[in-house]
Amino acid sequence: LYSRKEIPYNVYRELKDLYEKEADELKTLTSKKLEKERVLREKQLKIAKRKILDAQKSSVLESMRKGLISEDVASELIRDLDSEIDGLRE
Repeated sequence: LYSRKEIPYNVYRELKDLYEKEADELKTLTSKKLEKERVLREKQLKIAKRKILDAQKSSVLESMRKGLISEDVASELIRDLDSEIDGLRE
């Protein structure tokens, strides 16, 4: 509009400053939103991994109870799973 001389320079400058400010605010809000979603996704992944590891532990214990694996093997597997679970807490 300014280049076509439809609005004066001071109006052009005011509108330009306003739109640049709004664009910067939107960029900041978008960045914050994306970061929040990333953090939420990471938490959800940790929860899912924890549930999978818990299910694996239950399966190992059930296999030991049924005599499919020895107590020594079960203990080693449980230690490994517990180590993975501890890693999720960090």
